[in-house]
Amino acid sequence: MISKKNRKGFLITLIAILITISIPFMGNVHASVLKSITSIEDINTTVDVNDRYTLQKTLAATKGDGSTKAVAVKWNPSKASTSKAGTFTYRGTVAGYDEKVNLILTVIGITSMEDINETVDLDDSYTLPKTLTATRSDGRIETVTIKWSPSKASTKKAGTFNFKGTVAGYDKKVNLKLVVNNTNTTVYKSTLELYKPTSNDDADSIVADALKSDFSVNTSIDVSGDKYLAYQLEEYNSDNVSLGFDSNPDITIATSRADVVTVEVVDKKIVVIAGKAGIATIVITDSNTNTKYKIKITVVDEENIIKSVSWKSVTNPTHAVKYDYTKVLTTTSSDNDPKVSGINLSKSSSYTIRIQLVDMVSGMLYVDKNGNGTYDLNRDTTIGTLSVLVLGRHMPADDNYTDGITVKSGEDCNIIFVIKDKNGNAVPSKSIIDNF
Repeated sequence: MISKKNRKGFLITLIAILITISIPFMGNVHASVLKSITSIEDINTTVDVNDRYTLQKTLAATKGDGSTKAVAVKWNPSKASTSKAGTFTYRGTVAGYDEKVNLILTVIGITSMEDINETVDLDDSYTLPKTLTATRSDGRIETVTIKWSPSKASTKKAGTFNFKGTVAGYDKKVNLKLVVNNTNTTVYKSTLELYKPTSNDDADSIVADALKSDFSVNTSIDVSGDKYLAYQLEEYNSDNVSLGFDSNPDITIATSRADVVTVEVVDKKIVVIAGKAGIATIVITDSNTNTKYKIKITVVDEENIIKSVSWKSVTNPTHAVKYDYTKVLTTTSSDNDPKVSGINLSKSSSYTIRIQLVDMVSGMLYVDKNGNGTYDLNRDTTIGTLSVLVLGRHMPADDNYTDGITVKSGEDCNIIFVIKDKNGNAVPSKSIIDNF
């Protein structure tokens, strides 16, 4: 057993031993901390599309004692691409460093380039440009190289020629339009072309189903619809290049039936106007080229007048009931405009008669010539209208009959359904007396 005096000496000796052992160990720990990596800076870099860029193999790492050293890094993805514009992030791993290193690569692309319009004369020298200016997404304006398709331009032939340009880093095509003017303006030949306007106040009066070849085949015009045909003379030089339409055609005109058609020059166009039903042959001679064009025109009169209406048999009301067009006309519903039967015309017709409704008591009656079930201004023929007239005491009295006319007890009025032909003349109407 250790005495009290000896126990004190033992503790002092034990503490001295522990201090001797721990001093080298603590020194090693401190040295390890000073040598370890404490930070690596992230990287931000910017390049242009298709520039060469290689991810760094080493990075500068900061140690605990403040010194730096080069360390190897592995990236994910392992390779950088600059083929597309955008911002791309790569994550780097360094041995002995717990965090990831970020590399932000911004690839600057081209945002806009101007299209080109060039005009030269026949046989002029012209070379497609090899470089153009481009605007990048950061606002820089640079000169870039361009490849064209086709790769070469020729001015040996007059006309308009289009080229498509490709620029690396630009996802659109650059358009170049080259107009080669023909200095040969002598009229060599002409052709008679049907005039087909895309927009014209009188377009609905031009024969809608006329074809480009109608100057050599039978063509029909409806005199009742004030229809007409219009032609233009297109002129060509000896190189068979179009000189455009003759703005002041020098022509002579002969017609076999002046009562059937008349021909005149109106607004630089040769206009054939229907006179009366019949067949006529007209000959147009172009004085510049001495070319004759022969056209056979058939004029028809498709005007059809409503002569009478076979109304449905309708008894006067004895209780509340709603009246609309289906109560007085024989109709067949369809996905489009309803079909109407019992409309008797001045001329027999195999076409269906339909009504384009305004509401349930009024609408426009037409002959559905194109057969599609909806009214076509240029093809179908309007024959009249359906309307309603209420005379006497009826509630409500605001003439709002969108859904039909509902009669009620205590009213005293006449409900008159009226059909008028296209000239505004009324045919015998249908009257319903409401006084129950």
